[in-house]
Amino acid sequence: MSDRLGILLLVGFGLALYLRSHEPKGAAPAVAPPRAPPRGPAGARLSFSQIRDIAHQAGFPDPDIAAAVALAESSGIPTRVHDTRGIPQEQLPKGTTNEWSVGLWQINLLAHKAFQGWDLTDPIQNARAALIVRASPRGWKNWSTFNMGSKPGGYLNYLPAGSAAA
Repeated sequence: MSDRLGILLLVGFGLALYLRSHEPKGAAPAVAPPRAPPRGPAGARLSFSQIRDIAHQAGFPDPDIAAAVALAESSGIPTRVHDTRGIPQEQLPKGTTNEWSVGLWQINLLAHKAFQGWDLTDPIQNARAALIVRASPRGWKNWSTFNMGSKPGGYLNYLPAGSAAA
């Protein structure tokens, strides 16, 4: 993790803790949380436009790309979890490592331990975590589906014709 991203995370967490500790009991939060679409039953899929709206609310400068990456990563299922922690390394596909990835953008909690206390099955929290990961020097290259481009499973296959990023 770069020093700049580490500092950004620390400042963000510090500000959130400060704001939480200075709210009167029973008062509404100082900043209203963004609206998330209803979760529906476990396994329910969100559409490209729903995910793009979530990405926009979270502050992504490129919400179309963000939505396509999320669809490629999780099929639009906010509760999607990919957990290979108990599998011996030699049994994993060549070139991969263990992971514990959660939510729409499949945030890998083994690689990004700072998010282990977050509810990453919540679309808004997952989007905020993804935005922080995207802000790192590797940017979108943190996601294998972005690196795959138009190959099968790559994010470009999830961009609708006419989208801003297509």
